Amino acid sequence: MFRFGSSNTSLGIDIGNSSIKVVQMKKGPNGPQLVGLAIEPVPENAMVDGAINDPQAIAAIVKNIRKANNLQVDNTVAALAAQNAILRFVPFPVMPDAELEIAVKNEAEHYVPYPLEEVTLDFAKLTQYEEEGMARCLVLLVVAQKEYVNQLQSVFKEAGIALDAVDIDTLAALNSLELSLKAGKPEPEAVEGAEEAEAPPVATDDKGEVVAVISIGARTTNVNILKNGVLRFTRPIPIAGNNITALIQNVFKESFAEAERTKIEEGVLGLAGGEEGNQEFTEIVQTTIEELAGEIRRSFDYFKAQTREPLIHRVILTGGTSKLKNLDVFLTNEFGIDVEMADPLQGIEVALPNPEVLEDYLQDFTVAIGLALRGVVDA
Repeated sequence: MFRFGSSNTSLGIDIGNSSIKVVQMKKGPNGPQLVGLAIEPVPENAMVDGAINDPQAIAAIVKNIRKANNLQVDNTVAALAAQNAILRFVPFPVMPDAELEIAVKNEAEHYVPYPLEEVTLDFAKLTQYEEEGMARCLVLLVVAQKEYVNQLQSVFKEAGIALDAVDIDTLAALNSLELSLKAGKPEPEAVEGAEEAEAPPVATDDKGEVVAVISIGARTTNVNILKNGVLRFTRPIPIAGNNITALIQNVFKESFAEAERTKIEEGVLGLAGGEEGNQEFTEIVQTTIEELAGEIRRSFDYFKAQTREPLIHRVILTGGTSKLKNLDVFLTNEFGIDVEMADPLQGIEVALPNPEVLEDYLQDFTVAIGLALRGVVDA
């Protein structure tokens, strides 16, 4: 959303709470090509709640990844964590773009709890609709404190990489799933679900598929709901993979790193009549996932109540923690509809020397893929 400075090659760099993911994309004759990628763990406490706590350590990892993988840079896009940004849906009368930009800036102070000189803001027109006989447009206002943006720029400067743009991680994930979101299903079943969140105005069009994209990371789960491919609701939930790891750490008296390995190797959600892993680990994982499912359901209910949408038709699951075994089936049973794993590679040619890396880490790379696409795909 925040661009500083387009290209044949692009780097998407996702600095997460548990790892740094890098994707190199280039323009190919038939569309974008994935030509390079890397993932490296983040030292403990180098990232805290989505913010960079140890800039030198993060810069060193980014620099080493680029050097070790011989990544070429024409355009570099990085992400801020949604938990450190403000996303608001704001209705405006339909007007020329130049006038809308002025109107958004004038209205921003009503939605931002900081002095405007301390923030960087951008906006995107989402959709146009009619309300009480007046043509209106729904705008997504995106705001980040300058300290977070400046810190990110400083890290990349120290790593020897010029940062061309900054996006929000949850928006980058949606960008990577654009084709998946367009692949609607006819006559889907309903989802039950509720909670307070930022809700957009109600449009008059009552047709179209409603899709929830659930991105489960290390520290945060982002719930995004789209209608006809247009974002209409977003909410971060502070329950995610690290909650499971911390429980394992406390119960089995392991280090955090050991508990993380245990979660990956042993963490299987129990299914009636199905395969189960170690029962103790299963119970720990299931306790957290059930709590998370309850929060997701409350978000669904809130969205439906505010927008008068009767159904959420399907759920797309992504993020590093979405790889927990049986999670998609477990949530399908919880919500009563199909939960499918995200495919961020739709429409992208994979031209990697080691494509097998994607088998284990595809969901981890969703944000980085979306970031890299912004540098090689014309808006």
